[in-house]
Amino acid sequence: MVQRKAAIAARVGPNALVVDLDQGRRLSIDAQGRWSALGTPAGRYRRTLDGAVLRVVSGGFERVPDPESVHRSASLLAAEVLGELTQQDPTHLELIGDRAALIEGLQSAAAWLPADFEAERQRFGAAYPEPVPILPPHRYRDVVVLPATGCPNHSCTFCDFYKDKPFRALSDVAFETHITAVAALFGEALHQRGGIFLGSGSALSVSDRILLRRLRQLQRVWGNMPRQVATFHNPDLGKPRTPDQWQALVDAGLVDATVGLETGLPALRASVHKSPDVPRFIAGVQAMKAGGMGVAVTLLVGLAAPGQTAAHQRASVAAIAQMPLTATDRVYLSPLQGAVSREQAHAGLTEFRKQLRQVTDARVGKYLVERFAYFA
Repeated sequence: MVQRKAAIAARVGPNALVVDLDQGRRLSIDAQGRWSALGTPAGRYRRTLDGAVLRVVSGGFERVPDPESVHRSASLLAAEVLGELTQQDPTHLELIGDRAALIEGLQSAAAWLPADFEAERQRFGAAYPEPVPILPPHRYRDVVVLPATGCPNHSCTFCDFYKDKPFRALSDVAFETHITAVAALFGEALHQRGGIFLGSGSALSVSDRILLRRLRQLQRVWGNMPRQVATFHNPDLGKPRTPDQWQALVDAGLVDATVGLETGLPALRASVHKSPDVPRFIAGVQAMKAGGMGVAVTLLVGLAAPGQTAAHQRASVAAIAQMPLTATDRVYLSPLQGAVSREQAHAGLTEFRKQLRQVTDARVGKYLVERFAYFA
């Protein structure tokens, strides 16, 4: 006898649940009952924390102009599954987790209306003094908090995220208000994130005195997160930290920083408004590693014009070779087109990866910034 496949497959965790049905239908729900991912015969959708609904397309996402219709589809699907489960003769169910928690989550999801999600969008705007434009891939699921807004180097020619957005640190009161609002926005789903990311462009440009205070505030309010705290850092700016100073930050829970080398060619760095002092950058990373900090370094593969490509690769690889990166660190390759075609930029990824793997133990991967969104 052929065993009948379950019509509903559900996984219930402490912070979220996922339901799979026929025809590729899928519903992911967070601990507050809000849908985060939806699969329908018409397409797959993701909800962002800032109120957008994105449709999954080849190579990335496209914004849905009418998010209300997707919100309704999610609540209707939750209601449909709930009806199946509460029938006298329920549909075959393959369940991992607690049935009562599944029903409770579906009841909550079915009750969320488009107006409720519009209210969530407004709550996000009130909680965050500026948008969340980008994170490093290994921290995409972090909850983002802002000890500062803008970027201290807000003139990089290749960056549209922080252009003309000066760097400003939040006051003690403003930061406390901010993290309280962020905690309320996430609710029970906060610890589903697993880590904290300090935005915006370079939180490590805040003084250690203030930064340690911010870490203590987060520890007091939210406790420990499994992946602890990470941030962006610009080693070109400010007074260099000693290994002991880095160790103090690591001990306080800040364990990971992403830095933008972009290229090892001094003249090319200067041309895009980065510091040409590559040895200073390398020394900064060496001090970070000596202090126990995890590091991710970004390189822009297509930054150089065709005549400079080989020199760009050689200098960048040579700079990475001088950084004591380990197997827990990362080098990210972003196929920024710059002065070359998209095809040339992507072809350069393969050669860059090949050369880097000969000189570093760090994991080498792609950084496709166009695929980032601050997903719910």
